[in-house]
Amino acid sequence: MTAVDPELQAMQTLLSALEPLAADARERVITWVIGRYDMPPMRSRKTGHKDENEGSDDGSVQQQFTPANGTVSFNSLAQLFAAADPQTNGQKALVVGYWLKKSEGIDDFESQSINTELKHLGHGVSNITAALEELKSTKPALAIQLRKSGTSRQARKKFRITHEGLKAVDTMICGKA
Repeated sequence: MTAVDPELQAMQTLLSALEPLAADARERVITWVIGRYDMPPMRSRKTGHKDENEGSDDGSVQQQFTPANGTVSFNSLAQLFAAADPQTNGQKALVVGYWLKKSEGIDDFESQSINTELKHLGHGVSNITAALEELKSTKPALAIQLRKSGTSRQARKKFRITHEGLKAVDTMICGKA
């Protein structure tokens, strides 16, 4: 009798577990697994992002991101998120805002973009505005609201992580790394 290949058995188990899930749920699970096991990021079907060793479509190469403490590098938001281990919804939003600023070079972001990234990680929050309000209400403020488009409560709001917010995430990482 032949022995079962453990790698093949693991793939079959994953296939069975992922099969009944919707595509977005599968993506969240796979993203979590990648972050959990500190695996290098893979090319995303939706965004076209590639890992650090592949050139992008415009010929540039994605760089590793090293936070201010300089002790660890992160190739993906999932790795940063796992290292920071945010406990509150505000901290979760803060870590994603930090990633957008430090890795993607995005200074200002809409609350929806933060929650979209959190959903991809399997950590979406039910009220992202409340999470960002938590960051605004701290002294000193960890995030600031720059503007609001529209008059309803569901209006789009644009935020920026403050210098104190960036330092707070560096501290979260240093405490875990």
